[in-house]
Amino acid sequence: MAKVGNVIKPEENAKIALRAAQQRELYAKRSAQAGAIHNALQEAAERLAEGGNASEIKQDAYAEIRKELEDELGETK
Repeated sequence: MAKVGNVIKPEENAKIALRAAQQRELYAKRSAQAGAIHNALQEAAERLAEGGNASEIKQDAYAEIRKELEDELGETK
């Protein structure tokens, strides 16, 4: 009798892990350099300092930064 449940996909998991590592490395570089990611972080900090909704600001910044990383790495979603 076969069990029903999660199926481990090592090749797909390895691809996801590699993509995440590439995004982390790129984020570390781009967050400290002039450009879209640095600007998104700066804008988020300014909005927070002005008393904006922290949850909304974080979501906006995350979405913008994720898009920039995906665009730069040639990923499509």
